[in-house]
Amino acid sequence: MVKNSTKWIFTTSHKPNKKQVEKALQLANKYGGVYLERNKLRMNEGDFYFVIDKKLSLNFQWEDGKLFFHPSVSKIRLNNYLKNGIDHLINAVSPKKNDIILDLTLGLGSDALLLSYFCEKVVGLEASFPIYAVVAENITNYDYKENWMKEASKKSK
Repeated sequence: MVKNSTKWIFTTSHKPNKKQVEKALQLANKYGGVYLERNKLRMNEGDFYFVIDKKLSLNFQWEDGKLFFHPSVSKIRLNNYLKNGIDHLINAVSPKKNDIILDLTLGLGSDALLLSYFCEKVVGLEASFPIYAVVAENITNYDYKENWMKEASKKSK
């Protein structure tokens, strides 16, 4: 639950389908926000809001930008590590199969996803609520092309 004076706004992309509306309502309730129909959303300069897109992904938008989840360079980093045994994070942490790792700076989740390949689970904390919500709601639902990423994402909380 968000302990914040801000009432987060949840909406959908334009011309939403029923599943988008249901998910926006569910997330508004989950995070103590409010749901507004997209056609009733009137934004002022500096305003921001969460959007459920056609793929049911949660994005965070403002006047001239958008935050969305993407696994970033985690695929490249794992491939490099498997080829040459070098990744500074993996070498420093030395994760084991039964480890549960607490990631205190989750950010966009690429380190958590990479670490999840090696351990039982990664629990991420993030100080920025919009970043946390976007990553937490999308990391397990992203359309990964690599099987290891699909499996690793299930171990990232």
